[in-house]
Order: sequence, then C-alpha cells, then structure tokens
Amino acid sequence: MCLRLHIRVAIGKKRKGITFLAAGWSGNTFRAQTIVTSNATQTPLGTVAEAIPGIIWIFDLDRRRASLSRLWSEYTGADCQPAGASDVLRFIHRDDIEPVKQGWERALETGQVFEVELRLRRRDGVYRWHRARAVPDRGAENRIARWVGVCLDVEEQRQIQVASAATQADLNRAKAELEETVAERTSELREVVEQLEAFAYTIAHDMRAPLRVMHQYAETVSRDFASQVPEAARVYLNKIMAASEKLDSLIREVLVYTRVSQGKLEMKPMNLERLLSEVLIMHPQLNQPHVELSARLPLHAVVGDATALTQAFSNLLTNAVKFVPSDRKPKVSVWTEQMGGQVRIYIKDNGVGIPLSAQDRIFRIFERLQPESGDEGSGIGLTIVRRAVQRMGGTVGVDSAEGQGSTFWIELARGDVS
Repeated sequence: MCLRLHIRVAIGKKRKGITFLAAGWSGNTFRAQTIVTSNATQTPLGTVAEAIPGIIWIFDLDRRRASLSRLWSEYTGADCQPAGASDVLRFIHRDDIEPVKQGWERALETGQVFEVELRLRRRDGVYRWHRARAVPDRGAENRIARWVGVCLDVEEQRQIQVASAATQADLNRAKAELEETVAERTSELREVVEQLEAFAYTIAHDMRAPLRVMHQYAETVSRDFASQVPEAARVYLNKIMAASEKLDSLIREVLVYTRVSQGKLEMKPMNLERLLSEVLIMHPQLNQPHVELSARLPLHAVVGDATALTQAFSNLLTNAVKFVPSDRKPKVSVWTEQMGGQVRIYIKDNGVGIPLSAQDRIFRIFERLQPESGDEGSGIGLTIVRRAVQRMGGTVGVDSAEGQGSTFWIELARGDVS
C-alpha cells in the first residue's frame, strides 16, 4: 500500500514572495522542491511536519546548522533547536557515522541527492534503522542555499529483509545439502544396481552349464534307452527337457537384459530400413509365408545404438507375431513419423491386444499376460525393450485394446543418414 503526501512548508521569504517547500512522499520515495509565490499564507514548519511519518530537517549551508521537526525531539529526547553536525552525529550508530559523512560530503560536492540508511539512537538507547534522504534547495543563480530532508523509520522493513535473507540462506543451504544427499544416494543406488546386474549376469551364466547337462542326460535316456523306458517315465523325461529349455530361454533373456543395461552404447544415426532387413534375416519366422509384414517407406533415421536398437526391434516384432490367435495369420505394419526433433517408430499387429488395465505393467520385469495363443512369454522381453530405449534417451509406449491388436511405439532423437 503506497502513502502519498503532498505538503507546502514556508521555509523563507524573498523579495517577491515566500519560498515554499513542496514535498511529496510515495511509498519509500521522498521528493521535494522549492516554489516561490507572492500570495500565500506562511504555514509553520512544526505544524505541517507532524503530518509526515518521519523526521523533517532543513540544513542551512551558510549557518552550517540544521533545523529539525518536533519528531526529532520526541524520538531522541534532544531539543529542536538548530543543531550542528556534532549534535546530530552523536545519535548515529558509530559504525554508520563514516558512511554518513562520506555520503554527505559527496552530496555537497556534486549537488546530487543525499540518501543513506543509518541506525539512529532512540531516547531509550535502542538503535533503529532509518532511511535519510535530502534534496538541495537552489536559490538565485542556481546556488544551493539549503538542503531539505526527511528521516524515515525503516526498522521493520530491515527486519523483514534480514529475516528474508536468512530464510533464503537457509533454503539455499538446505537445497545444497539435499542435492548433495541426492547425488550421494543416486551414486550409491547406481553402484548397487550395477552390482546386482553383474551378480545376475554371473548367476545366469553359471546356471546354464548344469542346466544343459540336465537336458542332455534326459535327452540321452529318452533316445538311447527308449525301449527300456516305460511310457510314463518318457512323459516325465519330456517334461524335464521342456522345462529345462524354457528355463534356458529365460536365462538367455536375463543375460540379454544385463548386457543391454551394462553394455557401452555407441550412439549414431541409424538407417531403420537396413536395420529392419537385418532383423528379418535373424528371425525367419517373421517372413512369408508365416507372416504378412509391410513397411511404409521411407523409415526416417534415428539416433541410437545398433545393438540396443536391434534388440528392441527384434523383441517387438517377435512379440507381434507371437501373441496372435491360432485362427488368424499374423499381420505386422511398420512406419515412422517425424515429430520435431524426434522420430516415432510404430509397430502394429493384429494380435489379441492388451487390456487397458494391463498396459501400465507390461513393461515391468516378469510381468506376463495370458493370451489366447497360450504362449505366456518370458516376461522379460518388453522390459528389455524399455531398458534399451531408456538408455538411448528415448521413450516407449503402447496403444491397444483387447481383441483389436496392439501398436507399440518407440520415440528417439531424429538422425540424418545418407
């Protein structure tokens, strides 16, 4: 809220009239100038000054004395008689005297506005902050005859500023401590994750050897002792081999996940048309006559890592043909769309679809759906896709409805390939 006061105070008589001080106070800004008029009634300084929420003072350069309003006496306990510099300085805090002197001398030399903040001693000995401001009153030939000023009590404002600065300092310190703690925890967490991934890789790798031995022994018994093995035992042997194959597949997926998570990435522009051709060569089940696959050319280039992007593409395409009802021929469409500095890659299938309630969790590790095909999958394939895409700085998602197929998408930075 701004307080605006405008007053006229008679400060002296001249040959053609009375010299008035025209002063204005707006918020924390005080302005004053002198006006000469020939038909005005002189108003006593003490009477009008009481309307100002501050100590009014007029310093006469010739007499080297300051006239002070009644508020000076009420605040300091001193009388309001014209005072010299020493009479005023004794009420100013000793740490503020030198800055006040320097500011005052500079104002006298330059004729510019004098403004300073200082601590002024109250009659009870308490120092309170004041803002002092004075403007020159120029007379004949533009000569400065006197200075007109005001002292405003700003103790509450200073306290607020100090409290605000302290609060800001506390916030900055707390922020710095929090950032340091987060950095430490993040580093520790990253180290733990890396150790867990390395441990998982070691365990998975070491598990494959005895698993292969178990499968080979079961296969040998079933083949070489076929005539001696009862039918019921042969069924059990087949189950052992099927279970070991499934477990071996799961272990391979875990190894792929750890390689994707820990492998060094070489980010560069990728030609998606060439990459799609390579994936089709690696996975014959994606080609005719098994699958009807179409690509809407051109496929815009992206920035990615060859190994990680190939793995993500392979998993999405094999999933697209895996989860399809038995009475339906798999159809897969691949296309891209440019979105500013990004490219979104779409892979659409005509499979069983994914219920809306399950779309948030299908990218989590070991999350399985049970489609009509009966093939539950490993529960790691889409987790590998998400991890690979995240490490390349991209995002992955799906749009699907149960029974209406799915459209998976990967969004990566746009790349230019010759």
